[in-house]
Amino acid sequence: MIDTIHIKIKHPAKQEVVNGLSGYHHTAYQNGHYSELGRLGNLRVSATHEAVKVFGSLAVFKNGNNVAPFGFADTESALVELAKKLGVPFGALLEANVLRLDVGANLDMKLPVSGYLRALADPCKMTRLNYRHQTATFIGDGLTLNYYDKGAETIKKNPDLAPLVAERNLLRYEVQFTARLRHRFGREVKVETLLDPGFHHRLRQEYVKHHEQRIGRLVPVMQIPMGVRRLNAELAWLGVEAIGGEEQALAMIAETHQKQATNRSQRARLASYVRGLRGQSGTLDLHDVMSELGEAIRTAASKA
Repeated sequence: MIDTIHIKIKHPAKQEVVNGLSGYHHTAYQNGHYSELGRLGNLRVSATHEAVKVFGSLAVFKNGNNVAPFGFADTESALVELAKKLGVPFGALLEANVLRLDVGANLDMKLPVSGYLRALADPCKMTRLNYRHQTATFIGDGLTLNYYDKGAETIKKNPDLAPLVAERNLLRYEVQFTARLRHRFGREVKVETLLDPGFHHRLRQEYVKHHEQRIGRLVPVMQIPMGVRRLNAELAWLGVEAIGGEEQALAMIAETHQKQATNRSQRARLASYVRGLRGQSGTLDLHDVMSELGEAIRTAASKA
């Protein structure tokens, strides 16, 4: 379940760290200090005379992909291997500060992933970004929720793994803690924290909670004030045809300008979204779709 991490190891970078990096470049400063930036497998590594920073997916580092399950039990072995390849003591790695932490799982769904992405509610105080009906991202204060078509992403980035996702409706749901981890968890989060069973339990709770409380709630469309969230809901949940077709949908978007409910970039994104829905007719059974998704998320958390 733990996937991408960004950590700062307060340990001087030794020559073996630099030697192990690929595609790196060296920067020397007048005070005699230096920095190195390169890669260790899939991980981005920056190294100075004071510390080493690492960013990337532990699952990909350990297994070569994050399609296969990667539970909490796999985290420690990945960290042991990371310390060895970095050339830093495991104790120093355990004391590293965690600057970002992502938890995620791949969910096998009954329907094509695009149907579930259409059904997701737009929460207040979070910005929604859609990408080609394959990704729905919600960005808030130090928190990002990401839902996307893992099968489509895998086939595009690594065709060799296509057999792992073939004929599967694979939806990946991630919670990305991107800032203020100490404030959110009420404790300083270090790498050793990632091995604490109590912290694992908290991550499971957070993983389920943010979907259920922010995204998975069924809100009647007519209760949403007119604006971007309302139009997104009508288009996604009811379908273009149900609100009068593509021309009517585009007219509704244009009218929001007169009511000052949207700005130009918002209207452009909505219009692009409408045109992208061509061929996706029909109303979603929101209760069934969201109930299945919620259950899949709870099951994934319990098995991690």
